[in-house]
Amino acid sequence: MNSEELRAMLEKSRVATEERIAAISLHPPKDATIEEKLDFFKKSKAAIAVEITNIQKQQATIIGIFNQMTDAVMSQGPHAVALVYVQLVDNELTELIFGHMPGMDRHLDRSLFKGSAPLATFSAKIDLAKSMGIIDSALWSELHRLRKLRNKFAHAHKVLSFEDQVVIDHVNSLAEIHAGLAEFGPKAKFMGAVNVILTMLRERKSVAGGYQRSERDDLN
Repeated sequence: MNSEELRAMLEKSRVATEERIAAISLHPPKDATIEEKLDFFKKSKAAIAVEITNIQKQQATIIGIFNQMTDAVMSQGPHAVALVYVQLVDNELTELIFGHMPGMDRHLDRSLFKGSAPLATFSAKIDLAKSMGIIDSALWSELHRLRKLRNKFAHAHKVLSFEDQVVIDHVNSLAEIHAGLAEFGPKAKFMGAVNVILTMLRERKSVAGGYQRSERDDLN
């Protein structure tokens, strides 16, 4: 399961839980007797208890899946971790921009954002989002720091690790956005900082546009 599949599962679970909870009646019939009202509230309490148990089980399942995903990524080499995580941010930023472009379609996506198109690079997308007012100066700076760190891994003359000082310096600048990451090692700091950035981007999503890339489009 990848991150997008996990997000879809979380959303589906959330909607289903909300629907079940909304279906639980909290008001007994007006003409009910005391005994009937007591029985009604017992049943409602039992139904709510079932949902709480279901939520706890779902949380345990989700945490287990997330831990498996994290372990899988942590086991990869530093180059793969850096490129994969930054690509997640690139994809999220692209979707955020699409959300503010009501006229976006597959043809415009290809002509503007694919291959050698003017907005195909991560750097161009970061600047575009800033110029459109989608992200603020602080997030703009963080995204460029992340881009520079990715480039260090992608274009280094030697194989870099998260223990190299040049990488540690870049990671520490990213980790400033989340003080709680300070106690972790550089690799975990990087992954945590990226997750913070992903959350910040998702919080800015707009419903202005409906265009989204399909998995097939992402491969082309």
